[in-house]
Amino acid sequence: MTASIAGTDDDLAWRAAEGERAAFDALIERHRSVLMKLCLRLTDDVGDAQAAYRATVADALAGLRCRPPGTRLSVWLYGTAAHAALAEARLRARHPGPVGDVLAGDGEGENGEDVTGPMSTEQAMRYLPPEHRAALALRELGGCEYVEIAEIFEASEAKIKTRVSRSRQALHDLKSGGRGRW
Repeated sequence: MTASIAGTDDDLAWRAAEGERAAFDALIERHRSVLMKLCLRLTDDVGDAQAAYRATVADALAGLRCRPPGTRLSVWLYGTAAHAALAEARLRARHPGPVGDVLAGDGEGENGEDVTGPMSTEQAMRYLPPEHRAALALRELGGCEYVEIAEIFEASEAKIKTRVSRSRQALHDLKSGGRGRW
């Protein structure tokens, strides 16, 4: 574990961009827990989450100097993690598919699991489309504002609000044993 280095995220980012590896390590360590949770929630696989986390760290190190001005570092890191995790999930094609497809079916998921009864949040998240899952995870786990998520995905704020709202409703329906509505 990296020893704690004092400073704000922006201070550490500036020092890291100037080549101070200890500052970069401290910055990543500060956000490691949320980064890993995001990667795991979006990939639904420990190995894929670890690969996405490693890609996030590599991308952050390479892109620190190119971070858009005025962007909160945490939002930039979480967006980098979301993109890496979604790429990993697409590469592995592990997610069973959109809620609409699963819920319109016969109550059986792609892997043969029963999707007609109540589910945990983790189970229900598997059935959200990747972009919806990412928007919801960034909002709930990353504490990102709608406008920040919109910037990450180059979408309108209204579109992100719709994604998050629909995701919350679908999760509620799935967790309570319903079939959900899009």
